[in-house]
Amino acid sequence: MATTLILVRHGEARAGVDHIIGGRDGCKGLTDIGRAQSAALAARFARNAEFRPDVVIASSLPRAVETAELATAGLGWPAVQTLDSVIEQHVGESDGLTLTEYEARYGRIDNPDPDRLMAPGGESPKMFDARVAGAMDALVDEYRDQTIMVFTHGGVVTAATLYLLGAPGHHTTGTNWRPPRNTSLNVVFSSPPGERWALDRYNDAAHLD
Repeated sequence: MATTLILVRHGEARAGVDHIIGGRDGCKGLTDIGRAQSAALAARFARNAEFRPDVVIASSLPRAVETAELATAGLGWPAVQTLDSVIEQHVGESDGLTLTEYEARYGRIDNPDPDRLMAPGGESPKMFDARVAGAMDALVDEYRDQTIMVFTHGGVVTAATLYLLGAPGHHTTGTNWRPPRNTSLNVVFSSPPGERWALDRYNDAAHLD
């Protein structure tokens, strides 16, 4: 038996296009393009039996939930469950600010310091990496030998993939993988359980091309 983890980045988000810090308050779901990307992914799922999850999970942020619901509608798959532990980096008091407002208040958003909090009440990059690692361990423990599909965020996809492969941490060592595309499929698997994880694909967005 194999445990397979399919990580799906959400579709294009309104917060990203509008340059808004998209936590629970700032996230307003998908753009029209994001909904079209999700529909393209749904069509790919419908015609390709390769992807048949035993469990479907979404980050509890609206952009991930909307992507999951659109991409799996009508397929007869398990109902979408939401999970707080696979949301993007906690943004704390910066939630809902514009990028200009954020940088005026807290400095550049791309500050490379891995210990710097996003904002008061938020996470540092190191804290984010540790949370994602814990979330992956919990999912694998709960759904061992199953196929787990998780609709989540670009940072989570990268941090989770590096963690499962035993590679240096996304933020702790400055590892800089290119972010996966919206609605891309990113797949890792372990067979038999307990052996090292292997990468099946990263940033597969063939349904958008």
